[in-house]
Amino acid sequence: MVICWPVTQEKFEQQVEALRAALVRHQVDAAIGSFWQSLVEDLSAFLREADDRMYREKERQKRAARPSV
Repeated sequence: MVICWPVTQEKFEQQVEALRAALVRHQVDAAIGSFWQSLVEDLSAFLREADDRMYREKERQKRAARPSV
């Protein structure tokens, strides 16, 4: 988990894409659950959302890796 503060949504998304590119470049298999919000009022809900997104990314990667029959 990485929490970036203060950072704009645009900069955050650029950093997430740079991290994804670095993982691919170094052949690291990892799922990233990114989530940006300008103000976090409920940290537990915020972390849950990021975690949910990471698991959705894992599922998407699994489906993409399956050979089609």
